[in-house]
Amino acid sequence: MLKCIIWCAVSSQAQNEPDKISLPQQEADSRALAEGNGWEIIDVLRVPGHSRRYIDFHRLASDAAKKGVDAFNRLHEHWEAQDFDIMIVRDGDRFARTQALHAYVVERTIKIKARIYSLQDGWIDERNYRMWIAMGGYKAAGDIDRLVKARHKAMDARAERGLPITS
Repeated sequence: MLKCIIWCAVSSQAQNEPDKISLPQQEADSRALAEGNGWEIIDVLRVPGHSRRYIDFHRLASDAAKKGVDAFNRLHEHWEAQDFDIMIVRDGDRFARTQALHAYVVERTIKIKARIYSLQDGWIDERNYRMWIAMGGYKAAGDIDRLVKARHKAMDARAERGLPITS
């Protein structure tokens, strides 16, 4: 029986409020995939509102742990133990918002002979992981860059109109 871990993440506490469905939906979709294929779920790693806009995985793991988020440290433990065959994730930007971090997570997972199943992109394995690193890293980092730029533009427009730019 194949063993899998599930990775679920959102970037902010606001996305983790009880009325939001992203985190529970990521887990439910991943569980359905695993159960439908007869895979054993050995762990569910949740990031309930922490930025993944880091370059260094270990700094991210440390910063997240200080805020009570242990998913990154537990992922590292799974890599060390090499105890899973598949990591299920909605898409690559769930574990990274920079190209460097995206590449690190993907390469570490592939290096232990595991595969990634992206609910959005399908199988990522030794045959196509470099392409997914290139494309997924670009998408993950580009999406956040566009969001930050749009926020700055909106704040500038509010300031020009004399409206408050803080909450």
